[in-house]
Amino acid sequence: PLLVAGLWGGARAAMAVTMARVPYARARGAASGFAPRSAATGGASLVAAAAAVVVALGGWAGLATAVALVAGFGAVVALGVRRLGGYTGDVLGGAGVVGETLGLVVAAARW
Repeated sequence: PLLVAGLWGGARAAMAVTMARVPYARARGAASGFAPRSAATGGASLVAAAAAVVVALGGWAGLATAVALVAGFGAVVALGVRRLGGYTGDVLGGAGVVGETLGLVVAAARW
């Protein structure tokens, strides 16, 4: 349960960091007024979630799982920036699902 909670929390924290650091893809829209002004809270949450994953699995397997989450999430956001010019709600949702899935796949490997 700690692994799943850590991955879920890490994906949501990455969404908060993305909203603070990446421009919204549209000039106006439902999410344009909700973007946080600082990534400090999201960054702290991301570190806490990554720590939960590392503790749940222990050692290198936990670290690799956290890295897979961030890498998968980052790849989808980068694609959104490249194709759309920023993030949208769909980009954040897709990035969360991809990050969580990659994290679970790496955690299942447990080399």
